[in-house]
Amino acid sequence: QTARNYERVISNLRSLSEARVKKGYGAHFTLMCVLNRLNYRDLKNYIDLAKELKATRVWFKPLEIHGPTHRALLPQQDDAIEFKRCIGEAVAYAKKAKVNIFDGSSFLSQATEL
Repeated sequence: QTARNYERVISNLRSLSEARVKKGYGAHFTLMCVLNRLNYRDLKNYIDLAKELKATRVWFKPLEIHGPTHRALLPQQDDAIEFKRCIGEAVAYAKKAKVNIFDGSSFLSQATEL
């Protein structure tokens, strides 16, 4: 069921993008990725997906902690160097791919300065 829902969402986003690009109307949208311990190494894939879907921008949002489950998903101290490297590589990759990154809370700027 989850895979089918994912494909439906992707298909709808493609349709919106095609309408915007080809017909001059359609929604602008941001592809948001909530960063956590399990996905911060895959940021280039999110950028590729944003480019493929012609998203207006991509947003790498830090995980908000609302309990012990979320706390367990936070990158740990031993992840800090790799986390910083992955963020820096993703920002550079997005610039090269001409994908806009939204950094509403200056999180990415701060993360690359760790």
